[in-house]
Amino acid sequence: MPKGWKAQGRICWSTNPALPASSHFRFFNPDGAKQFEIFPTHSLFRTGNQLFLYTNPPGNLRFGTLVARPVDVGAAFNDVLLPVPPTLSVTPYFID
Repeated sequence: MPKGWKAQGRICWSTNPALPASSHFRFFNPDGAKQFEIFPTHSLFRTGNQLFLYTNPPGNLRFGTLVARPVDVGAAFNDVLLPVPPTLSVTPYFID
């Protein structure tokens, strides 16, 4: 990390066996606009198989993993990567 930069982040623990921990970190220059950010990880199961979606509709959990429909890259970034899914139960641990 460059001299003078700051770090913020957290690790969230969950009961999801596919992803027991998720992290989100940001390393930044407090005097400028430069930063390096590591976005939180998500465990998702995506499929276009209609039979599977009939028995496991989007929003349900399959073996602890959220079922979701396939989306394009823009929607994945804005709707999945940035917000935390409401079905994710986490206990944050903050590192300052």
